[in-house]
Amino acid sequence: PPPQIIPLPFVYQEHEQPFDYFRFTRFGITELLEKAGLKVELMKRDSSAIETLAILTNASIVTNLVPNIRGIGHLYTTILCFPIQLIALILSTILPDKGHLYLNLVIHARKI
Repeated sequence: PPPQIIPLPFVYQEHEQPFDYFRFTRFGITELLEKAGLKVELMKRDSSAIETLAILTNASIVTNLVPNIRGIGHLYTTILCFPIQLIALILSTILPDKGHLYLNLVIHARKI
């Protein structure tokens, strides 16, 4: 059978409320998948620590600071969030990252 692709949120705001129950570390999900008879073929983090901090900052801005006025959200996003994300993308190519803080894991696993 083809490998299964499993996206796993790790650090992020609550979403899919009220059904957001779990966060999985790469170690915990590997053990759970192996116990379920799956072999992890690839595990990849989708963001660096700096990108993660920028995304969380932007999520906080959008969630808490953007007024609920039609059209204003896009303006706030452009003025506040875009520069934060752009700076984070640039810094993430320059600064070292140990891979301990990330938003999501993407896993390819195959039944054995």
